[in-house]
Amino acid sequence: GQSIFSSLDSFVLLAVPLFVLMSQVLLDGRVGDDLFDVMNAWVRHFPGGLAIATILSCAFFAAITGSSATTAATIGMVAFPALTERGYERRFVLGLLAAGGTLGILIPPSIPMILYGAVTEESVGKLFMAGIIPGLVLTAIFVIYAIIRSRGGGYRAYEPASWEERFRVTRKNLWGIALPIIIMGGIYTGVFTPTEAAAVGLIYSLFITLVVYRTLSLKDLPGVCLRSVGTSCMIAMIIAGALLFGRVMTLLEIPQQLTQMVIDAGLSPLGFVIAMNILMLG
Repeated sequence: GQSIFSSLDSFVLLAVPLFVLMSQVLLDGRVGDDLFDVMNAWVRHFPGGLAIATILSCAFFAAITGSSATTAATIGMVAFPALTERGYERRFVLGLLAAGGTLGILIPPSIPMILYGAVTEESVGKLFMAGIIPGLVLTAIFVIYAIIRSRGGGYRAYEPASWEERFRVTRKNLWGIALPIIIMGGIYTGVFTPTEAAAVGLIYSLFITLVVYRTLSLKDLPGVCLRSVGTSCMIAMIIAGALLFGRVMTLLEIPQQLTQMVIDAGLSPLGFVIAMNILMLG
């Protein structure tokens, strides 16, 4: 038990509850609504423009919160009614939100990457850097699919927004747009660590929701904190269970036995990869 608590006593893991709380602040502060308006103003003239705006909003919000559930919930609250009211098929909309939500664990900052880095003692900053290109590629694939699916489904394009409207909406929401730039820019330039970035992001998100947009009030904060505590405790229990399981595996020398089993089987490199995938799926 003592080893579990000592393992959880990590400066890196402190980023997890901070990012969770920041995500909850942005969710309750309805920052996703404004973000969707910005994306919609720029891409609605394309076939399936609203679907594209949904994916891009998910990608951008993922770069703020690092949480798939928060990304899907925040963007879904505004995107789902907007798309269904304009005739988009319900299952297509839900598929967009489910797929877009997965970007939350891939595009940095990512809470699962922080957990992986803490458990394996890998550099969280390097893990974040490794997630950028795959995240952008997956976003592009989702956008391409949305365009193709929208053309086939007969979802029409809308009148393009004027440049004046685009700049007006973007300028109005610059505070929210700046958040991922501050977080990731600070990490990549070495100004602060991922944990410090989470703290800065939390303070900034509180500032824009309480002072700038005024979508939250001080009386809302206890509820926001309570909801984030539940999520943070769940994550902490998962980490504790994983660490306990790993310690038991080590004491029973199961990794050594598995290694010897693979050696005795004489598997090829491809066979080893297939075997590991089957083992993980099991």
